[in-house]
Amino acid sequence: MMRGSGDLYQRSVRDLLRVVEMISSEPTSTWEFDAHCLATNTPDVLALSRRVRRAFTIPASDILVTETMLGVFGPAVITARQAR
Repeated sequence: MMRGSGDLYQRSVRDLLRVVEMISSEPTSTWEFDAHCLATNTPDVLALSRRVRRAFTIPASDILVTETMLGVFGPAVITARQAR
């Protein structure tokens, strides 16, 4: 979980607009990543992390990119498993 002392908390939510737009424009295949296939999809996951990093208007650390990806795409994996 991100701590309240970081630079991100000093910014407007509008600074995240590009990140939200990038995530919303991701193809359906991105939402199909699952833990059991990450080893075979490693290049795609790394490409996704680069797109997320570029979408931030601030310098995004590895932790911020990872938290963003887990926060957005993590629940989709859990929901897909529960639906089976």
